[in-house]
Amino acid sequence: MEKLEKLEAGQEKLKAGQKEIQANLDRLEIDVLSLRMDNKSIHRKLDVIASAGVVVQEEIAMPKAQ
Repeated sequence: MEKLEKLEAGQEKLKAGQKEIQANLDRLEIDVLSLRMDNKSIHRKLDVIASAGVVVQEEIAMPKAQ
């Protein structure tokens, strides 16, 4: 009987540990998704900056060509 109680107590600890691990995995997944969104936003901003840089270079080059 005592072994059965220890076994059941151990199983409860395992279940609690599994729930904690799952919660941590869920948080990590949310963090990864957030980082991906941040990364996409950064890339869009860099694209805008790069486009602006090209426009400025073209505007600087234009008077020289005329």
